[in-house]
Amino acid sequence: MHHCRPGKVLSSQTGEPVRKAQITLQRMSAENRSGYSAVADASGHYALQDIDPGQYRLSATRNGFVPLQYGARGPSQGGAPLTLNPGQHMSDTSFRLVPHGVITGRVLDEDGEPVQYLQVSTMRYRFVNGKRQLAPAGGGTGTNDLGEYRIFGLAPGKYYLTVTYRRQNMMAQERKSGDTPDEGYVPTYYPGTNDPTGAVAIELGPGAVLNVADLTLRKTRTVRIRGHVVNTMAEGLPQRIMLRLMPRNTAFMGFFSMLTSQVTRNQGGTFELRGVAPGTYTLMAQWSDNEKSYSVRQPVDVAAVTSTTLTWC
Repeated sequence: MHHCRPGKVLSSQTGEPVRKAQITLQRMSAENRSGYSAVADASGHYALQDIDPGQYRLSATRNGFVPLQYGARGPSQGGAPLTLNPGQHMSDTSFRLVPHGVITGRVLDEDGEPVQYLQVSTMRYRFVNGKRQLAPAGGGTGTNDLGEYRIFGLAPGKYYLTVTYRRQNMMAQERKSGDTPDEGYVPTYYPGTNDPTGAVAIELGPGAVLNVADLTLRKTRTVRIRGHVVNTMAEGLPQRIMLRLMPRNTAFMGFFSMLTSQVTRNQGGTFELRGVAPGTYTLMAQWSDNEKSYSVRQPVDVAAVTSTTLTWC
């Protein structure tokens, strides 16, 4: 057994104790994920006792602050493993928690009316395979009936906001008669552009609460992608196939702007995705057979293609 000498949790901004901070010592072993916990008292002190030998991760959390791992260079960054040997006494286990930042705002439609149930997410630029791309930054929420959103728990830094109009069932969208072109809401980036390169960064300091300008969604011309799925590996199609259309210009494969649809064997493999903005995408088919999962991908240029065939072999 080991004894952890008392540590302390302080605010990085004021130096004052952070009472009720939750301290967690989590074992890193895949076979045993047990752990230990403690709560900081009014003076910010805590103590962990009777700890078994092993390798752990130590972290501190508290409402209103960014979580921090022991040995991390900053908030929301990975920490260092903590190895405890028999008879060892831990020391220097204090934390200086950074107050979290908050971004609030409102989303309106082209008529100035609030839009509810939108997904508002924070993003940051990261280098992936040598390319600078937008990727999720861990913060996100939905708009309420007033079109309002509040994203909290953010570490200091630069953020980009993206707003997505969720449509899970693309087959159920309203059909327009005649030659009326399709229109729809496509992913929008603050302060109001559909082009990620035109997004404006929001600088957030420790403990800052920023109410940004209203973000207005505007409908844009969209197209439909029609096609069918072909199986060249065996006779017939699986009973169900999930299709996902994801932008290729983001590191996270377009999770926030992903369109989905389901293809069944009874449909003969035909599909139609609606509300697609011009751009470059990856069309992915996923299915299961005999408890095994499979997937295939195919690039799609929406500016040039309105129908496509997805084949796996």
